[in-house]
Amino acid sequence: MDTKRATPKYYKDAPPHLYAKLLEFRKEHHIKRFEFNGKTVEYIAAGKGEKTLLMFHGAFGSADTPYNEILRLKDRFRVITPTIRDFGSLDEISNAVNEILRREKVGRIMVRGGSFGAFIAQSFFKRNYKIVDKMVLINAIPPKGRYTKKDRRQVRLFTLLLKVVPEKLAKKIMLKKLSKLGEQNHPLSKEQQDEIDFLMMQVHERLAKVRKRHILESLMLVVDFDLNENIKPDDFLDWKGKILLVTDTDDPSYKYFDKLKAQFPDPQIKVFEKAGHLLQIVYKSEFEKIHDDFLSC
Repeated sequence: MDTKRATPKYYKDAPPHLYAKLLEFRKEHHIKRFEFNGKTVEYIAAGKGEKTLLMFHGAFGSADTPYNEILRLKDRFRVITPTIRDFGSLDEISNAVNEILRREKVGRIMVRGGSFGAFIAQSFFKRNYKIVDKMVLINAIPPKGRYTKKDRRQVRLFTLLLKVVPEKLAKKIMLKKLSKLGEQNHPLSKEQQDEIDFLMMQVHERLAKVRKRHILESLMLVVDFDLNENIKPDDFLDWKGKILLVTDTDDPSYKYFDKLKAQFPDPQIKVFEKAGHLLQIVYKSEFEKIHDDFLSC
């Protein structure tokens, strides 16, 4: 495959084998689309496993964002990844995802989400836990319940800023925030550094494809989650499933980890160190074993 032809600028220095893998995935796994309640819903359904994993992507992503994990898991599980974009509320997302499951004739599911996807996974789980057998949350933050004056001020300022600044500048602001998540203190191999560099190239691509309204939409979904969701173990007394919580001591979400644990009945826990938001790359083998054993048992 000629990966140099018409290569977007953000991929011009990409490791050839990583870029070729992304292009091959997109060639073989097409995004499905349908109209639902006046919205275009997108998703990928891959694999033919007996168990179905519903996986939610990170900030400003799309159905093909978690392509590495889709490729890795599709021989053992059926994997469904919806695009979370152009939705006005968490209820609307839940309804659209349930329509995906209906169209794909899926009854029981396992749910996974990391970072922004963990907000969506938690909200979907609360509304639909009776069809969920297992859930994996990676670097997740629980609902805050209420905002401090500082929180409210930051949300107001950020919302105002996004509304008044040009779209190009809004994207630069978000790129700076997301780039900080790529920083960590763990020593890296050449292979790991290549993966992280390629991940940041994908972040550039994501932001090139979204509009300013999508950035505001994501912010409002997080605010909706923080202030209107209330998740507690008593909500799931009749649930017989299992939950795995994975985090890292250097990730911004870690300071909320005790509250996250308290939301769920008897969660399984794995805490990594010094990898921050990149634990899936830095601790790849260990993460995959813990994750896959949990889903398979």
